[in-house]
Amino acid sequence: MASIGGQSFITLRGSVTAQAQALTPIERPGVDGVGYRQKGKRGEVVTLTSVADTNNATTTTAAYVALRGTLVTVVEDAGRTSYYVAVLDVIITRVRAVSGAVGGLTAGAYLVDATWTLQPTAL
Repeated sequence: MASIGGQSFITLRGSVTAQAQALTPIERPGVDGVGYRQKGKRGEVVTLTSVADTNNATTTTAAYVALRGTLVTVVEDAGRTSYYVAVLDVIITRVRAVSGAVGGLTAGAYLVDATWTLQPTAL
């Protein structure tokens, strides 16, 4: 089951990228070629989108917003887990009422869509 910081989702689209060596170019006017200085491993800022069902949309959206500025564990739809991921931002993109819900996480009365801005911070 996909989740961010313990908040579970019906679906979580996108992927947290692994950290990779970041480089800074070294160039001088009048000198041919280019060199690179290693800055260390860095994670890319990524955007993921989630959909969850809930019985209380207000509580769910407040729980999402409370994760801003924290380090969380992210479990993607395919089961890949990333640890120590910073939640830079979360935007609630849509809340809609559902009638006759079946399945999902809670068979809740609402679907909550959100867009998450995340960045891995450790290997």
